[in-house]
Amino acid sequence: PDTLKGLSLQAAQLLFGFANDHPLHRVSAEVSRRRVAALFAQGRLEEAAAAQRAFVGALAAMLPEGLRGVRWLAEVHGRLAYLSELSGERGQATAALELVLDNLQVVFNYRPVVQSLAGMFESEAWWKLLDVVAPELNRLC
Repeated sequence: PDTLKGLSLQAAQLLFGFANDHPLHRVSAEVSRRRVAALFAQGRLEEAAAAQRAFVGALAAMLPEGLRGVRWLAEVHGRLAYLSELSGERGQATAALELVLDNLQVVFNYRPVVQSLAGMFESEAWWKLLDVVAPELNRLC
C-alpha cells in the first residue's frame, strides 16, 4: 500500500521536492522506502527497483562505511536484489545478493549458500535467480 497516499497535493509536492533536492537526507530515504511497495503493487517494477536503490544508497551514506553483520541490512539488499531481477537488472541483482551474503556471514559466523535465501520471497523469478547465480556466489561458502 502507498503510505504517502493521504498527503495533499501541496504536501506531496513539498515532500517529493525536498527528497529530490536532498537525496542523501533521511527524509529522502524514508520517501524512497515508502514508495517501493506502492510502485511494486502497481507493477512499476523498474521504478520500484530505482526507489529501492535510492533507499539503499541513502542508507549507505548514513551508515559507517564497511558496516556488515546487520540482519536488516541484509533484508534491504535482498529486496534490492529481488526488485532488480524483476526489472531485468541481473548484474545489480547479483551484486545485491553478494551484499546479503556478506552481511549474513557476519550475523551467522559462516557464509550461507545462496539457496538458503529462497524463503525471502515467494516468487519463481527469485528462486530462478538464486539457482542461476549459485555457482558464482557459492564459491566463497
